[in-house]
Amino acid sequence: FLQHLDEYDDDIQLRVLHCAIEYKDFTSILHSYEKVETCLCERKNLDIDALQQRKILINELLDVSFDNHLQSLLNKLIITCVGMQDTEHVADMFVDKEDKVYEMLEANVLASMVNKCGKINTKLVNIVKDCFKSKNVQYNVELISELVGMKKFQIFTICRDDFLQFIFDPESNLSVRDKAKVIENFRSISDQLVSQNNTVIPEIMVKVSSYLPPVDKDYTYELL
Repeated sequence: FLQHLDEYDDDIQLRVLHCAIEYKDFTSILHSYEKVETCLCERKNLDIDALQQRKILINELLDVSFDNHLQSLLNKLIITCVGMQDTEHVADMFVDKEDKVYEMLEANVLASMVNKCGKINTKLVNIVKDCFKSKNVQYNVELISELVGMKKFQIFTICRDDFLQFIFDPESNLSVRDKAKVIENFRSISDQLVSQNNTVIPEIMVKVSSYLPPVDKDYTYELL
């Protein structure tokens, strides 16, 4: 039924979605997520009751995705909520279950949430800091690329110590491909800071100097 969701009237769409959740048909929800998202995000010509029903369904899907460890579906739903600028329930989940939700976040989803989730923005900054300390190299390289792609440069000044530690520390064990991505993104970050005449630049240079002389000269000098 979900693959034909866009062919039904609004009230039938909601009933079909509710049944899919009730019977835990998460595979079908994920497989037809584009149509599910269109239904959940519909706002045109809907009354308050219809909008509220959609909000309830989104929140229910968020909860069951988390409770059933459906990482892919949870991440898609969070992206949907961020796009709708309706992150209240996502924020509440972080307040109640921060550590477990954090473990399930994909890098692009975390990046999309930064500065978009109201009351947990400070918490998200701390999560980004923790990522640079504890997440694997591939996750952090992707996180940096996503944040740069979304032009969220301020996060790098706020998290500068942990960010610089990750990209300059030889123990980060960056591959050749990872190094190339980091170099490209670090240049974008540096150019942005310089163009803004950012006051943290001297502090960043002092921090960078602590990694000199470098273990990996080619990589470090390319960064600089």
